[in-house]
Amino acid sequence: MADFRERAMAAYAEAVARGEHDAQCEYIANPYICHCSKRAREARGLTVPPELEWQYPICLGCGEEVDDDGDSLNCSRCCCTWNFKGGNGEFYDDYGDDAFKPAVVDVHLPAEEPSRG
Repeated sequence: MADFRERAMAAYAEAVARGEHDAQCEYIANPYICHCSKRAREARGLTVPPELEWQYPICLGCGEEVDDDGDSLNCSRCCCTWNFKGGNGEFYDDYGDDAFKPAVVDVHLPAEEPSRG
């Protein structure tokens, strides 16, 4: 226990040197607990916890926020999707190798008749 107290007091001395404690510090009277950070925060006017701005992850391919379809996260600009567990994304416009190619149908439309006007 003495070793713990020595380490705690050394850490406290370092925190005092960094200016993290004030003249009203209760750390010594009430071992290892004080309200210095609370007093400093309140002096700055921060008495109510700030709200968070929630945002979707950013696609690093284009820098845009991804969309949520309920099952996964999607980037329509990069044609990519990710599951909610994270990991590697997948392109949703990739239908396998290029070996499958539909037959090209060459359609010749009749030439337009010249206008009679």
